[in-house]
Amino acid sequence: MKKEINWPTDEWLKNWLSKHPGKTNDDADCAWWDLQIDKGNPTPYDLTEEQQKQVKAMRKNAKSEKSVNAYGKTVKRERKPNEAKREIVEIVAQALTANGYAVNVSNIERQIDFGDFSLTLTQHRKKKE
Repeated sequence: MKKEINWPTDEWLKNWLSKHPGKTNDDADCAWWDLQIDKGNPTPYDLTEEQQKQVKAMRKNAKSEKSVNAYGKTVKRERKPNEAKREIVEIVAQALTANGYAVNVSNIERQIDFGDFSLTLTQHRKKKE
């Protein structure tokens, strides 16, 4: 069930203008729509469902790993492998395998799964001084 848009009445606009001397009708109109937005009521300025889908798609695309260089060409950024984390995960996986556990490395730099358990490796950032 969609709510109907409440339009400002002339009485409300006149009352608002009398309480705010020096303001215009446009200011009163803006104040009305601000109140409606604060209450969560629909306004004529709301996006349609199709426009909301477009906004969502645009936001999703904006978070991709592509960026634009100074010449306008798209550049795909690649993350450098963290060799220290890879080595630690490999050593722990070998130790668990040597002790008879069935090990599955689900993320080569982060997680090892074995039985009902999983180990997650976290590298903390240096504290700012």
